[in-house]
Amino acid sequence: IGYPKYYDIAGNHMTRERVREELGIKTEKKIIAYLPTWDENSSIPVYYNELKSLKDTYYIVTKPHHCTYRLDSKKDDLNKLYEISDMVLQPEYGLDKFMFIGDLTIIDAKSGATLEATFLNDNMKMVWLMVSKDVKNLFWQEINNIVELVDNRDDLVDVVNKTMDGVVCQRYQLLFRYVMLKNICQNVWTAL
Repeated sequence: IGYPKYYDIAGNHMTRERVREELGIKTEKKIIAYLPTWDENSSIPVYYNELKSLKDTYYIVTKPHHCTYRLDSKKDDLNKLYEISDMVLQPEYGLDKFMFIGDLTIIDAKSGATLEATFLNDNMKMVWLMVSKDVKNLFWQEINNIVELVDNRDDLVDVVNKTMDGVVCQRYQLLFRYVMLKNICQNVWTAL
Protein backbone atom coordinates (compact mmCIF):
# COMPACT_ATOMS: atom_id res chain seq x y z
CA ILE A 1 0.00 0.00 0.00
CA GLY A 2 3.00 2.30 -0.16
CA TYR A 3 3.94 4.65 2.62
CA PRO A 4 0.93 6.72 3.74
CA LYS A 5 3.07 9.61 4.92
CA TYR A 6 1.33 12.29 2.88
CA TYR A 7 -2.25 11.95 4.08
CA ASP A 8 -2.11 15.04 6.28
CA ILE A 9 -0.81 17.35 3.55
CA ALA A 10 -3.16 16.46 0.72
CA GLY A 11 -4.33 19.63 -0.93
CA ASN A 12 -2.80 21.93 1.66
CA HIS A 13 0.25 23.32 -0.08
CA MET A 14 0.29 22.11 -3.68
CA THR A 15 -1.49 23.58 -6.64
CA ARG A 16 -1.57 22.38 -10.21
CA GLU A 17 -0.37 25.78 -11.45
CA ARG A 18 2.57 25.92 -9.04
CA VAL A 19 3.82 22.43 -9.92
CA ARG A 20 3.42 22.99 -13.68
CA GLU A 21 5.28 26.28 -13.45
CA GLU A 22 8.09 24.63 -11.47
CA LEU A 23 8.47 22.01 -14.23
CA GLY A 24 8.17 24.52 -17.06
CA ILE A 25 5.10 22.84 -18.53
CA LYS A 26 3.42 25.11 -21.04
CA THR A 27 0.75 23.39 -23.07
CA GLU A 28 -2.82 23.93 -24.16
CA LYS A 29 -3.43 20.18 -23.96
CA LYS A 30 -4.93 18.57 -20.90
CA ILE A 31 -2.28 16.69 -18.95
CA ILE A 32 -2.14 13.02 -18.03
CA ALA A 33 0.16 12.11 -15.16
CA TYR A 34 1.25 8.48 -15.62
CA LEU A 35 2.59 6.49 -12.68
CA PRO A 36 3.47 2.92 -13.72
CA THR A 37 4.96 0.27 -11.50
CA TRP A 38 7.86 -1.91 -12.59
CA ASP A 39 7.17 -5.59 -11.90
CA GLU A 40 4.80 -8.10 -13.50
CA ASN A 41 1.95 -5.70 -12.70
CA SER A 42 3.40 -2.95 -14.89
CA SER A 43 1.06 -1.50 -17.50
CA ILE A 44 3.91 -0.29 -19.72
CA PRO A 45 4.16 -3.31 -22.05
CA VAL A 46 0.42 -4.08 -21.94
CA TYR A 47 -0.95 -0.57 -22.58
CA TYR A 48 1.96 0.86 -24.58
CA ASN A 49 0.13 1.38 -27.89
CA GLU A 50 -2.92 2.90 -26.24
CA LEU A 51 -0.83 5.24 -24.11
CA LYS A 52 1.15 6.26 -27.17
CA SER A 53 -2.07 7.11 -29.02
CA LEU A 54 -3.20 9.31 -26.09
CA LYS A 55 -0.12 11.47 -26.65
CA ASP A 56 -1.78 12.93 -29.76
CA THR A 57 -4.54 14.47 -27.64
CA TYR A 58 -2.97 14.85 -24.21
CA TYR A 59 0.35 15.99 -22.76
CA ILE A 60 1.76 13.02 -20.81
CA VAL A 61 4.09 13.42 -17.82
CA THR A 62 5.50 10.15 -16.46
CA LYS A 63 7.19 9.36 -13.17
CA PRO A 64 8.89 5.99 -13.66
CA HIS A 65 9.42 3.57 -10.82
CA HIS A 66 13.02 3.64 -9.62
CA CYS A 67 13.47 -0.01 -10.69
CA THR A 68 12.30 0.78 -14.23
CA TYR A 69 14.79 3.63 -14.27
CA ARG A 70 17.83 1.76 -13.00
CA LEU A 71 17.53 -1.96 -13.84
CA ASP A 72 19.06 -3.17 -17.11
CA SER A 73 16.23 -5.69 -17.43
CA LYS A 74 13.76 -2.77 -17.60
CA LYS A 75 15.52 -0.68 -20.26
CA ASP A 76 12.91 -1.59 -22.87
CA ASP A 77 10.13 -0.36 -20.58
CA LEU A 78 12.06 2.85 -19.86
CA ASN A 79 12.55 3.47 -23.59
CA LYS A 80 8.80 2.96 -24.09
CA LEU A 81 8.10 5.55 -21.41
CA TYR A 82 10.20 8.09 -23.29
CA GLU A 83 8.27 7.30 -26.48
CA ILE A 84 4.81 7.73 -24.94
CA SER A 85 5.66 10.73 -22.74
CA ASP A 86 6.13 14.41 -23.38
CA MET A 87 8.07 14.60 -20.13
CA VAL A 88 9.71 11.88 -18.03
CA LEU A 89 10.59 12.92 -14.50
CA GLN A 90 13.30 11.46 -12.32
CA PRO A 91 11.99 8.64 -10.09
CA GLU A 92 12.78 10.64 -6.96
CA TYR A 93 10.44 13.46 -7.95
CA GLY A 94 8.04 13.77 -5.03
CA LEU A 95 4.76 11.91 -5.25
CA ASP A 96 3.14 14.74 -3.29
CA LYS A 97 3.95 17.14 -6.15
CA PHE A 98 3.40 14.62 -8.93
CA MET A 99 -0.23 14.14 -7.95
CA PHE A 100 -0.89 17.79 -8.77
CA ILE A 101 0.56 17.82 -12.31
CA GLY A 102 -2.21 16.22 -14.31
CA ASP A 103 -5.81 16.83 -15.11
CA LEU A 104 -6.04 13.04 -14.77
CA THR A 105 -3.69 10.46 -13.30
CA ILE A 106 -3.22 6.99 -14.74
CA ILE A 107 -1.68 4.61 -12.24
CA ASP A 108 -1.11 0.86 -12.03
CA ALA A 109 -3.76 -0.56 -9.69
CA LYS A 110 -1.39 -3.03 -8.07
CA SER A 111 1.36 -0.52 -7.43
CA GLY A 112 2.44 0.15 -3.88
CA ALA A 113 1.87 3.87 -4.46
CA THR A 114 -1.71 3.55 -5.68
CA LEU A 115 -3.54 4.01 -2.40
CA GLU A 116 -1.14 6.70 -1.29
CA ALA A 117 -1.60 8.60 -4.55
CA THR A 118 -5.36 8.32 -4.25
CA PHE A 119 -5.29 10.28 -1.00
CA LEU A 120 -2.84 12.98 -2.07
CA ASN A 121 -5.17 14.98 -4.28
CA ASP A 122 -8.85 14.48 -3.60
CA ASN A 123 -9.76 16.43 -6.73
CA MET A 124 -7.67 14.33 -9.11
CA LYS A 125 -9.47 12.27 -11.71
CA MET A 126 -7.92 8.80 -11.75
CA VAL A 127 -7.77 5.71 -13.90
CA TRP A 128 -6.28 2.55 -12.42
CA LEU A 129 -4.79 0.08 -14.90
CA MET A 130 -4.90 -3.66 -14.36
CA VAL A 131 -2.81 -6.14 -16.28
CA SER A 132 -4.93 -9.07 -15.15
CA LYS A 133 -8.57 -9.65 -16.03
CA ASP A 134 -9.57 -10.58 -12.49
CA VAL A 135 -10.54 -7.10 -11.28
CA LYS A 136 -13.82 -8.17 -9.67
CA ASN A 137 -12.00 -10.45 -7.24
CA LEU A 138 -9.25 -7.98 -6.34
CA PHE A 139 -11.24 -4.99 -5.10
CA TRP A 140 -14.55 -4.36 -3.42
CA GLN A 141 -17.28 -3.12 -5.74
CA GLU A 142 -17.13 0.30 -4.03
CA ILE A 143 -13.78 0.96 -5.72
CA ASN A 144 -15.75 1.79 -8.86
CA ASN A 145 -17.14 4.85 -7.06
CA ILE A 146 -13.65 6.07 -6.29
CA VAL A 147 -11.70 5.51 -9.51
CA GLU A 148 -12.12 4.08 -12.99
CA LEU A 149 -10.64 0.59 -13.29
CA VAL A 150 -9.43 -0.59 -16.70
CA ASP A 151 -8.51 -4.21 -17.30
CA ASN A 152 -8.79 -4.23 -21.10
CA ARG A 153 -6.38 -2.14 -23.15
CA ASP A 154 -9.02 -1.66 -25.85
CA ASP A 155 -11.05 0.36 -23.32
CA LEU A 156 -8.30 2.71 -22.16
CA VAL A 157 -8.69 5.58 -24.63
CA ASP A 158 -12.48 5.71 -24.21
CA VAL A 159 -12.24 5.54 -20.41
CA VAL A 160 -9.61 8.30 -20.33
CA ASN A 161 -11.70 10.55 -22.57
CA LYS A 162 -14.85 9.88 -20.55
CA THR A 163 -13.08 10.41 -17.23
CA MET A 164 -11.33 13.56 -18.42
CA ASP A 165 -14.72 15.08 -19.25
CA GLY A 166 -16.50 13.69 -16.17
CA VAL A 167 -17.12 14.88 -12.66
CA VAL A 168 -14.53 14.20 -9.99
CA CYS A 169 -15.78 12.11 -7.11
CA GLN A 170 -14.80 13.14 -3.60
CA ARG A 171 -12.67 10.17 -2.66
CA TYR A 172 -12.31 10.96 1.03
CA GLN A 173 -16.05 11.13 1.55
CA LEU A 174 -16.69 7.99 -0.45
CA LEU A 175 -13.93 5.99 1.17
CA PHE A 176 -15.08 6.69 4.66
CA ARG A 177 -18.74 6.32 3.81
CA TYR A 178 -18.30 2.82 2.39
CA VAL A 179 -15.54 1.37 4.54
CA MET A 180 -13.02 2.35 7.12
CA LEU A 181 -9.52 3.07 5.83
CA LYS A 182 -8.20 0.06 7.71
CA ASN A 183 -10.45 -2.28 5.74
CA ILE A 184 -9.42 -0.76 2.41
CA CYS A 185 -5.76 -1.13 3.29
CA GLN A 186 -6.29 -4.74 4.26
CA ASN A 187 -8.20 -5.40 1.03
CA VAL A 188 -5.54 -3.77 -1.16
CA TRP A 189 -2.78 -5.55 0.72
CA THR A 190 -4.56 -8.89 0.24
CA ALA A 191 -4.93 -8.13 -3.48
CA LEU A 192 -1.20 -7.56 -3.79
